[in-house]
Amino acid sequence: MFFLDFYLYRTYQHTNTPGCAVGVDAPGLDTWTAAYGMADLEHAVANMPATVFEVGSVSKQFTAAAVLLLVDRGQVSLDDNIHRYFPEIPTYERPITVRQLLNHTSGLRDWGEVESFAGWPRTTREYTHAHVLEIISRQHVLNYPPGDAWSYTNSGYNLAAMLVERISGMTLQAFCLKEFFEPLGMTSTQWRDDFRRIVPNRAIAYSMHGSEWRQDMPFEDIYGNGGLLTTVGDLLKWNSNLATGKLHPSVFELMQKPGSLSNGHSINYGFGLFLLNFETLAEVSHSGATAGYRAWLGRIPAKGVSVAVLCNAGSANPTDYDGLLDLFVVNGHVYPGVDKQDWGTTWAQRPLLMRNLDGVKFQEVPPATGSGLAVVITGRGAAFGDLFNDGHMDVVINSVDSTPTLLRNVVKNSNHWVTLKLVGGPKSPRDAIGAKAFVTAGGVRQRGDVISGGSYASSSDQRLHFGLGTATKVDKVEIHWPSGAKEQITLPEVDRIYTVVEGKGIVER
Repeated sequence: MFFLDFYLYRTYQHTNTPGCAVGVDAPGLDTWTAAYGMADLEHAVANMPATVFEVGSVSKQFTAAAVLLLVDRGQVSLDDNIHRYFPEIPTYERPITVRQLLNHTSGLRDWGEVESFAGWPRTTREYTHAHVLEIISRQHVLNYPPGDAWSYTNSGYNLAAMLVERISGMTLQAFCLKEFFEPLGMTSTQWRDDFRRIVPNRAIAYSMHGSEWRQDMPFEDIYGNGGLLTTVGDLLKWNSNLATGKLHPSVFELMQKPGSLSNGHSINYGFGLFLLNFETLAEVSHSGATAGYRAWLGRIPAKGVSVAVLCNAGSANPTDYDGLLDLFVVNGHVYPGVDKQDWGTTWAQRPLLMRNLDGVKFQEVPPATGSGLAVVITGRGAAFGDLFNDGHMDVVINSVDSTPTLLRNVVKNSNHWVTLKLVGGPKSPRDAIGAKAFVTAGGVRQRGDVISGGSYASSSDQRLHFGLGTATKVDKVEIHWPSGAKEQITLPEVDRIYTVVEGKGIVER
């Protein structure tokens, strides 16, 4: 935990920033908790281990457990056609099952994405489950036949929450309180099914707007896909039961079984849980993000270690411009008929983002709610660039037998950046191919090279983008031109795009 503690302390242990709470449970050791930054900037209230945060899609495992408990009691079958419980939803050529709702294999479109296309993305208006059901009921076509592919969608888990309420005759809050929260001693946990309700000890969520923090709260009565309010301590109690199964053992065991596609291929998602690998060890985890809240809950079963991280800073993101290059991989099998074979792979695959952990190792980032990491495509190449000139690196994916996919980077945080567009002089190519730039800021020296190619059939932005972390100025810039000339320039500000011409310095910004 030293790295996590050091990173959070360095980034968020301030009285003018939001922050995070962390909890760790390991065999033979006392539970370790810590908190950083402020829960409420307006009233100068600090985050504590007992502070209540919203956990985003970490909530999905609680919804899944509620449905599986009904299954265990014979009130619902995982193979039931959901039309039995939701006659409002269209009849599709192939029925959607309860299992497919929970495994993200239903083919349903994400209702929030549909509303974004309609001009009303989430957080721009108040939504309820009645709105969600209406949106889903108007979708007469699915993304793919149910069971044929995997794609992350909130719609399935909103329906799952409604399913619990329709079958049990109780609100999801009342059901979970009786069956999970009270028996496990999770005294600080509840569903945000009324965003106007006062919640003691709740942290306000924030995101960066320009150079200042502003409130970024989830003002909607949507839950099941997200919406759980809890603490790191309560999450560790939940994870402990995932490991021991003292409460409802058959339910918690089933949650951790991988799902499968209609062709029999296994997926790395169970019921509300990602089933991944951390180095050589199995990892059971889920991330979450809603408005300005960020969360991660995971455990390593072989070691008996559980970790909970809850943040009220929208900047607590993997793609954080910290000056450390991450890895992004797109792929798809070369043989279209692979889906007809039991080879353990598929024709279409989702992109992979590997986060650089302080230059020591890389860690896979699970697909977050509504993110491009959940898109299933037959990727052949990727081009990277700041398409909207906002300092955010976007990705265009070249797919075979399909249209290109644009992943726009909408991360908001307090870190800084600079971009250099290099133009060669009389003795260098005009496009400056082969030029190198060295940027030093915050004690870190980075190198960028102007190259002409990229991945397969793709060519990235030739401008050089540098993430500066928390540094607010650039100490030194040295450029090595293809002609052999070297020059140093001074950048007056960060968060800017500069055009630099060989021998003339900055000509545009």
